[in-house]
Amino acid sequence: MTKDPPPPIYNTVWLLKNHLLADDVIGTDIWERVYGFHNCVDGIELKKLKLVYKIFLLAPGAKPLELWDAMLSERVFEYAEERISMKGKERALYRRLMKGDHSVPVIGYMFNLVEYPDSE
Repeated sequence: MTKDPPPPIYNTVWLLKNHLLADDVIGTDIWERVYGFHNCVDGIELKKLKLVYKIFLLAPGAKPLELWDAMLSERVFEYAEERISMKGKERALYRRLMKGDHSVPVIGYMFNLVEYPDSE
């Protein structure tokens, strides 16, 4: 008996970029938690966080995989701080917002099936 092929795997940075391009409403997907959207307490914080990610993902010369690497290393804020100017309260805000929830079962990927590929 042959095994079924593994399910498609999507890098979370591409899911985030697609969301920013479509300007979708934030929900509860894994990518939203690992990039810190769950930390937003109101629409203003949500807009600010989305704006920073738009700079990283939609600007000419953007390097989305660098952001993804930063997320896997739990260093998204440090990645941002190296690339954009932040001072005082703004710096504290982004430090809080960009703290990802790394307790999700699959960091860096999102599967479109109920089961993970290793499950039997």
